[in-house]
Amino acid sequence: FELQHAPTRVTDFKDLEQIQSRYIPELREHILSLAFPNDSIEDVIFWHPMYRGEGEDMNGNIQDGRLPTARIAPLAHVDTDVGALSTEELVTMITKNQIQAGEFLPGPLNAKIKEGKRFAILNLWRNANTDQPVLRAPLSVLSTRYNIPEKAFPNVRPNGPTSRWYCFPRMTPEECFLFLQYDRDVSQPSDLWHCALASIKEEGAKIRKSFDIRAFIVFDEVVPPQRDRFSNKRTRPSLTKEESGCFCDEQAVAEDQKVKAIIQGLSE
Repeated sequence: FELQHAPTRVTDFKDLEQIQSRYIPELREHILSLAFPNDSIEDVIFWHPMYRGEGEDMNGNIQDGRLPTARIAPLAHVDTDVGALSTEELVTMITKNQIQAGEFLPGPLNAKIKEGKRFAILNLWRNANTDQPVLRAPLSVLSTRYNIPEKAFPNVRPNGPTSRWYCFPRMTPEECFLFLQYDRDVSQPSDLWHCALASIKEEGAKIRKSFDIRAFIVFDEVVPPQRDRFSNKRTRPSLTKEESGCFCDEQAVAEDQKVKAIIQGLSE
């Protein structure tokens, strides 16, 4: 993960046209060159844009041309259990939710993954308040480490003493935080669990607003079998995708009710 100085020309992160015409070119030209300066990248697909805020409703659908919105996420989580998906399910999820509709087609991407090409999912997170640093519910990430070489979640648990939580309060509108959510090469530390620390609130703070988008990055290299987390022999979850989603939704709704009560108390 890395916190970068990354000024942007975007003035409203709820404006999908600005995200497409201004922000995506900035990410391509500036941020990814700094994130992977020594790697040969074949494709970069920006997908799953999300505007988050305290009290925001879950709304919008990029497939319908509407920017998705959601509440903040105070429960530690990994956004996508990549290993639970088939190649076709993963590719469909990404191509259907890409920021530029139709830019990447499922067929070629499917073929590259089945060839064993390394891929990674990078989250790019930033403060969406353009006139104030993050003074409420800052982002926090768990940098996971494991005891067994070339093993990772869900095959082993993170090692508590060597894993570390990091918090990023007072992120300015000119900064962007990059963190790996998944890397097919198990030797590359990824699996950064993250959440909003809702208990942190500075005096005079505005409601927290943030914008994040994911980049699906395909590299020009094949992952050796002993390091391949996405092989056909990978561990699959016992819960179905629907069961897992229902559990997460129930937790999120319960937490959202607490947040809304806090916001109502502030306005009274």
